[in-house]
Amino acid sequence: MPHKDPIRRRVYLTDYQRRWRIAHPEEARSRDKVYRDTHPEAVKARNAAHSAAHRAERKVYDAGRYAAQREQREEKKAARAASRALRLEEKRVSKAARQAVQKAEKEASRAARQAASKEKTRIYHAAWYAATREERMAHQAVYRANNRDKVKATITAWRKANPEAIRIQQQRRRARERSLPATLTRAEWEAIKAAYKGRCAYCGKKPKRLTQDHVIPISKGGGTTKENIVPACHPCNVQKFTNLPANPVQLVLV
Repeated sequence: MPHKDPIRRRVYLTDYQRRWRIAHPEEARSRDKVYRDTHPEAVKARNAAHSAAHRAERKVYDAGRYAAQREQREEKKAARAASRALRLEEKRVSKAARQAVQKAEKEASRAARQAASKEKTRIYHAAWYAATREERMAHQAVYRANNRDKVKATITAWRKANPEAIRIQQQRRRARERSLPATLTRAEWEAIKAAYKGRCAYCGKKPKRLTQDHVIPISKGGGTTKENIVPACHPCNVQKFTNLPANPVQLVLV
């Protein structure tokens, strides 16, 4: 029988008490409370003895628990930092996208307003110039009559400073006199020279000054347009005269 062996009897009673406490939790708690209230010194002494007997184990347990808690805190801190960084990045990307959309909308709105204003201004100026043409011409005629020397000096200085513009005007006038297209501008002429890298379209040389040559001469129906003008040195232009090019010319459109 288990009760005849002290060790086995103690194990049996311990196991019995454990099962009984599980089966009667409320009654077990009530008995414990009664015992603590009636035997405070005994409970205190037992707790002190248990603490003294398991001090080393308690230290090891506490160290492990504290280390685990510290690790958990570090993991939570890292997770919060990563979450915060992710939220900040999402917020930054969202803000950048929103600002880009707003900027594009503002630029489109500004461009539309500017286009509308430019067209409105153009129409207004065209109407004003048409309505005041006679008045302005009369005013300019009076000014030129009263300031002949000043006007002449201004025109002479401008012609001297803008020889390319004078040549373009002359070429355009010649084309208009024959009722031919005359749309070449100074900017287009500069672009044509830049496209040929400052070289003659016929001989390939790089002279100090390039002249405008009509691939199809004006006398043969060629207009003064960017599609019919090439840069040429003076000798090549004179040699070609009013003829078509002896060799095909590679036109560089601008």
